[in-house]
Amino acid sequence: MNELSWPLLLLAMVIGAILTLGITHKRSRRAIPGEYPQGYVQGVQDLFSNEPDKAVAVFMKMLELDPSTVEPHFALAALFRRKGEVERAIRIHQNLISRNELEPEHKHRALEGLAKDYLHAGLLDRAETIANNLLENEPKNQVGMRILLSVFELESEWEKAIIVAEKLLGTGGIAPAILAQYYCELAEVYRHGGNDSEARRAIKQALSHDDESPRASMILGDIEMAVGHVKAAIRSYQRVAWKSPEYLSEIVAPMLNCFERSESPPAAFATLEKLILEQSAIDPVLQMTEFMIGRGEVEEAGEYIRGFLLNKPSLEGLRYLVDQTLADEKSGDDNQRVVRETIYKLSSASKRYRCDKCGFSGQKLHWQCPSCRVWGQTHPI
Repeated sequence: MNELSWPLLLLAMVIGAILTLGITHKRSRRAIPGEYPQGYVQGVQDLFSNEPDKAVAVFMKMLELDPSTVEPHFALAALFRRKGEVERAIRIHQNLISRNELEPEHKHRALEGLAKDYLHAGLLDRAETIANNLLENEPKNQVGMRILLSVFELESEWEKAIIVAEKLLGTGGIAPAILAQYYCELAEVYRHGGNDSEARRAIKQALSHDDESPRASMILGDIEMAVGHVKAAIRSYQRVAWKSPEYLSEIVAPMLNCFERSESPPAAFATLEKLILEQSAIDPVLQMTEFMIGRGEVEEAGEYIRGFLLNKPSLEGLRYLVDQTLADEKSGDDNQRVVRETIYKLSSASKRYRCDKCGFSGQKLHWQCPSCRVWGQTHPI
């Protein structure tokens, strides 16, 4: 939001709050002046003069004179927080909480707002403290539980996150798929610690909440492979291929590893070949091509990738084909060198994953988008 547009939004907010106050006064049969409340004009002028601190002081002074003007303060604080001016939002909420004349309901809202401010400011311990206080007074407080979830996510406290998420699940306040992600995170922690039995237990919990979770099936496949259960691993990876084909590129390599460790490639190999050719991503095709070359099927591998590129052109696939073509030459001419380096640079700059929610893209798969922090919306491009 630019410097010109946000004061306009503040003005709209203030005018809306004034109209709301007018309706409130009429309903309560109290007389109101035929003009804007005293002080608001000065506050708006300060906003347009790019002096928000003075504006906040004016509005807080108005609160002292008339507690019914509390709504504009909540709106103003929320807008400051969204704009990234968290210190000002904190100041407004702290001032509201300090008012003895404020209604308990409004103080409760101010506490919720302050907890959100601290969370946005990265003051996680303070946000957690207020959230716990809110839950002591109201065990089912949705704001308090969501703030705790955000804190536990940022601190990677997955066991604590699961406890809170289980409570939210009972009220419909969280999707089962997100709870499954928490169990997957916990399983990853156990795996890194060498505790595959606990990791397996966590994955079973994840699948009980989301039986189509591609991540849970991938982790289960990795666990089965680690203990030598090749057929079970293939079944887990196949579940991803069938239920979430957009993640096919993530399971081709481990599936091919399963085939290599089998006495003979199972029937699933032919199915995998078919699935790869039906989708548009180049990574699985390149992995399958390398696998075929490794088995000595060089000519078949060449036909495989050329056939794919003729139907679905890909810069990265072209780069691979050029590399293979020039591989036997110790040195090419200048034109060949420029072609190869140009293709390499162009393909290296392309992104491999994109978040469907906010558009964030990168080279690494994030199950929780680092930009909008939404779970399960990042997919291979």
